[in-house]
Amino acid sequence: MPGSTVAACPELTDLLCLHMRSLQRDSAAHEMEHGIEVLLPLIHRLSPETRVTGIVIGQADLEQCAQLAEGLAAALREYNRPVLLLISSDMNHFATDTENRRLDAMALERFDALDPDGLYRVCRQNRISMCGLLPAVIVFKTLQQLKQLDRCVPVGYGTSADVSGQTDRVVGYAGRLLC
Repeated sequence: MPGSTVAACPELTDLLCLHMRSLQRDSAAHEMEHGIEVLLPLIHRLSPETRVTGIVIGQADLEQCAQLAEGLAAALREYNRPVLLLISSDMNHFATDTENRRLDAMALERFDALDPDGLYRVCRQNRISMCGLLPAVIVFKTLQQLKQLDRCVPVGYGTSADVSGQTDRVVGYAGRLLC
């Protein structure tokens, strides 16, 4: 990040690797994945002393997501300090604005219903290209295990057409708070 740094949290990283056996330490994991780079400046601006641990999720089915969530919940219980879990994801990619909004609404309906399995299924069955689907499912399931998920608060929604005016090939964006 130009002009500043955000410190890592090795204690939490160690616990994650202990409890989430399929995780691997990989200093190059974020080279091709840009989700964390859009979050770091915001995190640093709001809380410069915050330490972070980034996780990239490749491929996983629902059972593997549940296993990862169990490990994440166990690591967070053992860490026993306040943690903010952030998910970075676009919604659907590259349909027309009308079609994108329809597909995004299907996914967001499951998101807002606090239904991680339904979110996974609706995205897979309808080929919704939500790039952060797996992290979303894992975080949902983790918060459910920790008994820290009561509601989803919509923050905003739009597509790239809202800014560009081009409606033939758009990307959807949504903000949600899980609390």
